[in-house]
Order: sequence, then structure tokens, then C-alpha cells
Amino acid sequence: MGDRRVAQRATAVVAAAVVGLGGACQDSPSAGPAGGSGVARVFLTDAPFPYDLVDRVEVYVVEIAASTQPDTGGATQGWVTIAEPRERFDLLALQQGTTTLLGEGQLPAADYRAVRLTLDADSSRVLLRDGRVASVDWQTTVPVFSLHALVESPIGVDSLAGADIVIDFDVGRSFVYGVSFCCDFLFIPWVRAVNAAATGSIVGTVSADVDNDGTVEALDNARITVSYGDPARRETWLDWASGHTDAQGHYRIAYLRAGSYIVEIDAPGRPNIGSRLAFDVPVTPGLETSLSVSLPNGAGIRIQGATYVVRVGATIVLEALVTDPAGVPEPSPQVSWASRNPAVATVESPPDTQTLASIAGVGPGQVYIVATSGSLVDSVQIRSVNDTTGGGGGGIPTDTVASVTVVPEATTLSVGDSTFFQAVLRNASGAVLTGRAVTWVVSDSTVLHLFNHVGEFVAVRPLAIGTVSLTATSEGRAGSAVVQVR
Repeated sequence: MGDRRVAQRATAVVAAAVVGLGGACQDSPSAGPAGGSGVARVFLTDAPFPYDLVDRVEVYVVEIAASTQPDTGGATQGWVTIAEPRERFDLLALQQGTTTLLGEGQLPAADYRAVRLTLDADSSRVLLRDGRVASVDWQTTVPVFSLHALVESPIGVDSLAGADIVIDFDVGRSFVYGVSFCCDFLFIPWVRAVNAAATGSIVGTVSADVDNDGTVEALDNARITVSYGDPARRETWLDWASGHTDAQGHYRIAYLRAGSYIVEIDAPGRPNIGSRLAFDVPVTPGLETSLSVSLPNGAGIRIQGATYVVRVGATIVLEALVTDPAGVPEPSPQVSWASRNPAVATVESPPDTQTLASIAGVGPGQVYIVATSGSLVDSVQIRSVNDTTGGGGGGIPTDTVASVTVVPEATTLSVGDSTFFQAVLRNASGAVLTGRAVTWVVSDSTVLHLFNHVGEFVAVRPLAIGTVSLTATSEGRAGSAVVQVR
């Protein structure tokens, strides 16, 4: 999506949603130099946007700043400005790990644990392919606001070499389509900052026998999803990065920190082409890991929908497309549907249209919806969310908060991970309430860093080994979760 462009400077390249700083980087908190200052260059890149109706996603970047302190969500002191581009950047023009230079500036030599990106909502916009400017609920009362990126590892700025930082602005997660009561898109920022020198890439090609003629050819627009978690428990998988193949079947998922990943490759919209899973795919800083696959073909089933996010109390529609081995849709397939967690979402399919299913949001969380036709099975992950806009609808009551539950109530994370928690607010009758102010507090901020807070959601990153309590408070009621960091 979008044309790749060469940035205005010779050192700049266009990429998929990320901001970066140039030079060599230190990855360890103890490795940062003391004294002096180094040049930090800031780049922007972006993960591929999942909606074909969008032509451009332009964000107006006012300022990029960094801090040596991790918990700076409300702090006004200690920030050092790296650059003030005051310019629009099209996130969809940034693909395959390319980046665009936002600016550069002097940073005192130190280890930086927080990066702040200031945007101007009035000057940002989402342009649709039909020429219309989409409406966006930015969830802010002021036009100029700041986002705090997840800094995966402290970024050491050397007085001589400077630093390369890349900020990954994930459009697919950040601009949620069809959820807001008032607008086309709901803005829930998902931004991470990585030390470019401490990251690697996964690259490869994808092929398939698209027309079932016995000849394998390059597959364009295949989807690559990179996750981490327990390979034996899919419910633990956290999507970390995504990408797609070009017209020649090539892909590159860049700026991944060192580790072992789960990679899933499939072909959206082509149910006669199967998927492949690869486990324990290693990523080494400074290197590219090669992973090329040929996807199987034959009779298939594929679930598709305009959105995979549903509001609690509302519904969305999914469709199961069943094809024969040649990719021709079956005229009257028998399809059965199921929800793996009816407490999050339920599924209902009318008897006369079994290929369609109505998904109703019941409670906040994520759930897999499964469609089965004979021996063919496909599943998609649906996210059920409370309305964070404060609008009405859905029969949601508007009385006072009687209880607060933090979901999940207990979890174990590793240092360097990140995840979301949600405060589920209920009235005295047990009905879910939304649009209320929520305050988040962690018992030890040196163990767990709260780096982003939107509505009832908070994003966290473990910093050190230990056990902490994470507490959400709304209208005088509180609920807590226990987080063990290993």
C-alpha cells in the first residue's frame, strides 16, 4: 500500500511505521556512556495497514523527545527534544522495513528509557480511496497530544556514534475501524521504540499454486504475522509485527528484537490456499533470518469480515468462503460456527445463510471464532472491547461504578515483554459500564512500567524481576491484578 519514497535527506529511507535515531546503539542499561553528547537521527516507519479502503494515513508529527526515566507518562521535566519536524508523514508509504527520517538532534550521552511522540490531530488525517477524508475519534480533548512509546530496551546514546532509534507506529492496531459510535476510526495508539542496532529481520518469499495448474508461482499480498508466546498454547500468542508480500512474493519484517518467534503465513481472501506455521524462528541483531514457504492449495475455507473488533453489546458479521480445489466458491456449503469463549463473544448463524455469522460482543477480551465445513476448518481472533468514546447505545447503563475487575487478574511476564490490561467496570447489577475515568497505579514502577493508557486499557512493560500489584480505580472503586515478572 502506498508508494515507497526516498526521504529528503540522503541518509533517509522510507519504511513501514517506525521512527528511528541514527548511529550505533547500546542495548544494555549498563553499557551507556557518560558525558558528552551524540547526534540522534529520528526515522519513521509503519506496519502495513489492513484495510483496502484506505489510501493514506497521514500523521502530523510535532516533536520527538526522549527521557532517561522510564515512568514519565505525566512528567513535564527531564525530556530532551530530539527533533521538531512539524510535518505530515504517510504511514502507508512505509513498508517492508523502510524508514523515513523525521529529524536529528544532539542528545546527552546516556541510556534513554522513554521516547515521546507529539502529534497534531487537527493536521493529521485518514484519506479513503474514494477521496473522502475519514472521521477519526482521537480520544483527546486537545488537538496536540503526546504518545509514549514502548522502549523495549534502554537506548544508549554514544557521544561519538550517536544512536539509531526506530519507533514502530502500528497502523493496524492504532486505527480501529468500525468500533466508534461517532467516527469511522477509533484511535488506540500502539507505538514501540526499538534500538535499531539491537534488532534483526525475518525475510523470505511466499509461493503457491494459485490457479491449481500444477505450477507454483510467487504469491502477492500474502500475510505474515510474527508473534511470541507458548507455541503449544495459541491463546498466549501476542502479535508483535506483521507484513505482506510484494508482487514478486517477497517480504521483510524488520526491527525485531533478539528472540524466538512464531511466524504464520497465509493468503487472505484466497480460501483455496492454506497457511503455514513456523515455530522457534530465531532473530539475531544485525542479521536477517531467511524463511521462505510454499503454501498448500486445495479445497478450502476462509473467514473474512470488514472488521475483527466488536463492541460489547453490539454485533459484527463474518463470512465463511468455501471453495473447491480450483478456488471456485461452493454454491451452498454447509458451515457450522463456534465461539471458543462465549463469555467474550457469542456466534449465531441463520439456518438459510450458514456462510454468514453474527458475532455479539459479551465481555471484553479476545476470542477465536471457528468455522467448519466437513474436514475444512478456519478460525479468526476477535477482539471484544468496551466503548471508550463515552457515547451511548447498546443498552449500556449509565449509573455509578460498583466494582472494578482488572483483566487478566494474574499473569506472569518476562522482562522486555509487553501486554495490555483492562479495567472492567460494572454497576450494582453487574452490567458493564464504559466511558468512565480510570486511574492506574503500579506498586513498584521499577519492576513494571505503565507506558500507555487509553480509556479502560493500559499497556505495560516489565523492567525487572519481581512481583507487583497493578490497581485500577474508577469512581472510588478499585480492582487489582498480580503481575509476576521473571
